[in-house]
Amino acid sequence: MGADYEGLFEHDYTSTYRSPLVEGKPAPMIYGLDYHHLAGDIHAEKGLLCIDCHRKKDVMGDGRAYSYQMEVPKRSCAACHGGPDNAAPDLSITAIGPKALSKAREDGKFLFVSKNKGRKHPLPLYSGESTGHDIPAHSRVRCSACHAQWSYQDYGLSLIREDVIEGYKWTYSTTQGDPYLRQVLEEQLHHPEKKYPISMDWVSGEAGPGIWSAGWRFRRWEFMPLGVDHENRYAVLRPLYQYLITYVDRLGNVPLDSVIPSRLDGSRGWAFMPYVPHTVSPFGRSCDSCHQNRVAAGLGLKNPTMDTALITPSPPSVKTMRLLNPEERKKLMEPSRKWRKERLKALAGN
Repeated sequence: MGADYEGLFEHDYTSTYRSPLVEGKPAPMIYGLDYHHLAGDIHAEKGLLCIDCHRKKDVMGDGRAYSYQMEVPKRSCAACHGGPDNAAPDLSITAIGPKALSKAREDGKFLFVSKNKGRKHPLPLYSGESTGHDIPAHSRVRCSACHAQWSYQDYGLSLIREDVIEGYKWTYSTTQGDPYLRQVLEEQLHHPEKKYPISMDWVSGEAGPGIWSAGWRFRRWEFMPLGVDHENRYAVLRPLYQYLITYVDRLGNVPLDSVIPSRLDGSRGWAFMPYVPHTVSPFGRSCDSCHQNRVAAGLGLKNPTMDTALITPSPPSVKTMRLLNPEERKKLMEPSRKWRKERLKALAGN
């Protein structure tokens, strides 16, 4: 979260996916990796900072322990832009409310005063007459489920702990998003014999035996399955995470070989979790991005391969969250005549 706000999506790890040369030199790596440059969030394009939306309690905590990330109280889209239940912004927000109105309100319209040098931004308000907003059933849909342009969708995360490595294995895979690890791996390439690496444990701050490396089965941004979050609202899901864990000890034995973690009930420990992509656009995506879309309905792709089968969601790990039920999937996949009529109106621009 944060990279998507700027429109950045990580390249994969192997050398095949490095950025092209720029003026004969490799492109600079940000935080140890290079990125695809996709569409950024509209708020980023306008120059808003993270702290314009996220308050101290959102980030630093409020003294309570929460069970999962989405449970932490946050400022909603409707707080600034209004929503189905309240078309006006929340005037208790300092950047909009009475403290800011004297210098921010113009011609009877609201402005938002950013913490980025006090810049003023016109504040578009929710309109119940807009396409998509005029459908009562959409009142349960999170704003981001329509207005997000793309989403992080990373599938099949193989995590490998090795206490002994052979340099040749890493010729094309030293870039792991960790500059320290990359240095360790590149040093091994100069030693044809087996080595017993030492790497830093960033939790304890101490060096210890072995290294952890990672590799994805595949990574996409256009697949956006839907589920139901803890507030009974429809939200975008992402896999967090489809772990396959391997361990190679100093003798070359493999005590763990692509082991999938288990839940307490014995089921597979993979989970798709609702989240809010920070890739917002002023305009929602097309009707077809959800309706009559197998991936959005949680059905995955037709005739999947071993890898693309990973797109089919696993249940969330929080009991108050869930995948779409059969009735909800049917409504998405078999929309009514009324929906078809409204879709044609939207395509015609009426």
